[in-house]
Amino acid sequence: GMLFGTYFWGAIADRYGRLKSLFYALILVFICAILSAASIDYHMLLFCRLMVGFGLGGFGMAWLYFLEFIPTKLRGRWACIMSVWWSLGTILEA
Repeated sequence: GMLFGTYFWGAIADRYGRLKSLFYALILVFICAILSAASIDYHMLLFCRLMVGFGLGGFGMAWLYFLEFIPTKLRGRWACIMSVWWSLGTILEA
């Protein structure tokens, strides 16, 4: 889902702005995560988790917003720190 979501949310961000794109991606993730917790069969769970991944493809805008406030000299360091914590969070979640 994230593979296609990244391209989709990037196009939406280019057309309508990053804030709207991030907002709708967050709403999609929230709704589909709740629905996946309440799924009644395997197919509903699979579809909801796919849509959560699709929505997570739009979370790249959150990184951009954060990095805009970091001084240019330190952006590379903070981007690496965020990448490491994202990877560790994914491992711990699994």
